[in-house]
Amino acid sequence: MRHSLLSKFQGTILGAVLGNVIGLQYQRQLVGIPAQTEDLLPILQLTKYQQLTLSRSTLALNSSSSKIPIDKHSSGCGRLAVAWVQSLIRCNGLDLNDWRNTWEAFAKSEIYHPQRTEFQSLLNPCESAVAALPIAMFFHENKAKLREKIMLATEVWQKQNGQEYETGVLAVGFAIARSLKQRLDPATAIEQTIAYVKTDNALTELLLQVQILLEQGADLETATTHLCKSATDLREKLGEGEKKSQTKSIVNPENFIPIALAFYCFLNTPEDLRLS
Repeated sequence: MRHSLLSKFQGTILGAVLGNVIGLQYQRQLVGIPAQTEDLLPILQLTKYQQLTLSRSTLALNSSSSKIPIDKHSSGCGRLAVAWVQSLIRCNGLDLNDWRNTWEAFAKSEIYHPQRTEFQSLLNPCESAVAALPIAMFFHENKAKLREKIMLATEVWQKQNGQEYETGVLAVGFAIARSLKQRLDPATAIEQTIAYVKTDNALTELLLQVQILLEQGADLETATTHLCKSATDLREKLGEGEKKSQTKSIVNPENFIPIALAFYCFLNTPEDLRLS
């Protein structure tokens, strides 16, 4: 093995934390809040000698005195992912009662509007994939069991139209699991991922576009523009279909763009954090 399983787990967590912080920075900039680059320094200064660990309320960088408080630097799905990591460790696996209790306690927090008596706030597909990341890591050795556990876990917070959300979680979970087992071939990853999710929807359509972009050697700007246009076209196409069938899809295809871009970046520059 080129990398130990521990190193792969650390890399997965580091990538999730880095993506989470950068995503929050982007969201802040959209509403006019200046970027705070100091938030990124503790993460970017990590080396292979520094260990990323989870504690009760902090992601700690052990080789330095710096700590990243979850309540300040993490999104809701990031905090939920940490809580579910703790659930998996506490129960030595997926205990649906504990998993559900963790979700309901989180859903009652101020993030999900405590005045609501029913947990109607849904994570979007990308947030679902991040929140379910612990499942992909914990059950990465068996893809059949991984599918089973992901579908059980997502039912806790996706009561309706769950299949659309499951697609994103399954796609990301499968890719992470294959990477952890050193079995992810960039040339066939998209094809295998689509086969694994076993459904056709906006995400699988965008993943097919990712495959084309990779084969063409498209740069990031071109890929981003193309995927955004493809998502817009899919939304319009779905809108026309919904008018005819009088049904409504709960997921806007544009919500799948970050997942599609994540696949593009990783498969275009595998194992190169500076570029991916």
